[in-house]
Amino acid sequence: METSRDAFNKTNTLDGGKRDNAVLQKKSAVVLFAVLFASVIFFCHPVTSPQHHYSFEPETTHFNVSYMPQHVFSKRSQRRSQPKEIRTSSAADFNVSFDVDHEFTTSPQRTNSDASSETSKDRLRFIIYTFYTQPQFDLYNLTIGNKLSYARLHHYALLHSLVKQDDLMKNGGFVVCNALHEIFQHFPSLEWLMITGADHVIMNSAVKIEDIVFGEEASVLVSAEHNVINFGTYFFRNSEKGVSFMETMCAATDIYRWHGWFDNQFAIEAWNGGGMLKGVMNMLPQRAFNSYPPNVYPAGYLSDSMSCSTFYQRGDFMIHFPGMKYSDRLESVKTYLSQTERVEGIDPRQRCHNSPPPPRSSPPQPLAPYTSNSTAKSTK
Repeated sequence: METSRDAFNKTNTLDGGKRDNAVLQKKSAVVLFAVLFASVIFFCHPVTSPQHHYSFEPETTHFNVSYMPQHVFSKRSQRRSQPKEIRTSSAADFNVSFDVDHEFTTSPQRTNSDASSETSKDRLRFIIYTFYTQPQFDLYNLTIGNKLSYARLHHYALLHSLVKQDDLMKNGGFVVCNALHEIFQHFPSLEWLMITGADHVIMNSAVKIEDIVFGEEASVLVSAEHNVINFGTYFFRNSEKGVSFMETMCAATDIYRWHGWFDNQFAIEAWNGGGMLKGVMNMLPQRAFNSYPPNVYPAGYLSDSMSCSTFYQRGDFMIHFPGMKYSDRLESVKTYLSQTERVEGIDPRQRCHNSPPPPRSSPPQPLAPYTSNSTAKSTK
């Protein structure tokens, strides 16, 4: 027979079990909540990735306006009122000075023809972008007038960047990535962006960018060279594929910045790989926009990877002076600047084999030099 004490112990045992179960349930609920909370944080919060040198900063400007056609009304025009000099943020990855050409007006007068469109920046189709390092200032100072005159002649925008030497040492040929990204952001109507270095001279001002990209279906246009590709001058189309190629190239900064050819090596491997990246590229003969001066390079450079001639001939669009001793390069640039002219009837896409130059119907008409008191000042 169950005594009162046994009944009391039994009751306490049952109550204790209930209390233990309640505590266990509470603990389980807390653990479950913690797991759910951690899962939400993990999946919804972006995982921190290693900091790459290339990072787009939307509030920082990494390119400079050398010349802007007066009919162009860019986004920067809407934000600023005629500054003469603007400096980028000291926190920028690539510290680039911003010098506005004295004839560029940040608030241009709009004509009646402009009134029908939201902004006349919609007319801008082609931009030339050039860059130089501090040790290249003399070279840049020689060639920028040549590019300014060409841009004015055909109503292209001309942008430039001064790349600081420490940024060049840290990022190699990828120092211009932020500038490229920002140019596409600032000028949505842009169709093609031409990127060229300080050691290029435009020899035939009659050749237009439209002639080079005419009928082009690719989004990245490069020139052949003895070493497959020379990235001294190249073209990006403002398309999803063109911008994606640029972003892919720039994302590879930490891989290729230790290679001596930097972004050029990326382009070579993209082409040789024969995959999806090559599918958005097209290659033209070297003399389409990257001729070399004759009697300077080894015999192997007589022909490019398309078996086309490489050395400059009259009528070629541009000449390039890579790998030369700096003093020799300066002298060569001066020599060829005195020989610039307009040669009509040239198809730059067909500049492959040696051919007799077109006859002169009149004395050569050199590209008039552009002079300005607002030329960039040396940072030495």
